[in-house]
Amino acid sequence: MRIAEQALRVAAVASVLVLSSPATSAEEAYIVEMGSYPVRSGPGLSSPVLGRIKVGEKVEVLARSSGWAQIAAPEIKGWVVETGVGAEPPAILAAGPLQERVSALEAGLQGLEEEKRALLEENSRLSGKAADLEKEAGGLRSAAAAAPRRERLWTMGLGGALVILGWVAGFALSRRRGSPGRYRIE
Repeated sequence: MRIAEQALRVAAVASVLVLSSPATSAEEAYIVEMGSYPVRSGPGLSSPVLGRIKVGEKVEVLARSSGWAQIAAPEIKGWVVETGVGAEPPAILAAGPLQERVSALEAGLQGLEEEKRALLEENSRLSGKAADLEKEAGGLRSAAAAAPRRERLWTMGLGGALVILGWVAGFALSRRRGSPGRYRIE
């Protein structure tokens, strides 16, 4: 049994060495998924915390071991939980430019709403003016429709006035000339 125990110990040591051996080259990665991660002095929860690293920070992964990643950042070097390291920047980094775009769009929307309000006011004013013009046009239509009737009445009145004027002038002239029988109507 001694040989089996020694083989088991050798296998255990070999697996620890394989799992804790540093990577051959550093890979670029980002801290993802949390507000900040504790950076520890070794791969394990029992290792002391050296500091914290924020989400979105760019790091180099130096080694990976048993669910831990050894990272190097400009201000700190240590171990973090491997799930906190990703090859792609976290979505929160994309949120900054998107938030700026949303702010710009909201400002544009506010400007459009103000323009809409001004256009609605102008439309209301012009609608009132159009109603006034329609009333005036209706009056002109009525006057235009009544014009031929008035023109006939005026012509008839003028004709009648001329007939009466002629009769009165004839009567007056017959009296003035002194020849009462000449224009007499019998």
